[in-house]
Amino acid sequence: MSSVVPPRLEREEGKFVSGDFGALALFDATNTSVERRQWILEQVRPLGAKVIFLESICTDDGLVERNILTSKVGVKDYAGVDAEAAVLDFRERIKQYEKVYVSLSEQHEKQ
Repeated sequence: MSSVVPPRLEREEGKFVSGDFGALALFDATNTSVERRQWILEQVRPLGAKVIFLESICTDDGLVERNILTSKVGVKDYAGVDAEAAVLDFRERIKQYEKVYVSLSEQHEKQ
């Protein structure tokens, strides 16, 4: 399946599964803006794919911190970085996402 996926989308670390049931692509990313989601649609449209965006918002600071510690610390973005520094950096990244974030419901209401 991945051989027919536009190369730019492959570089974005999409995960692809195919079989007799059809095909499924999971694109796990922070797609905070309408423009970013539109770009994704443009990348997969040539495949005739149907797209579903799932939105998950967590406001529990403790859960966010545990998630950062278990899924971010030690990965390539934070290789060799102290856990406390990684958490602070990722929290700053979240603040930047929040500045440009447009929820799916807001996007739908504007259309």
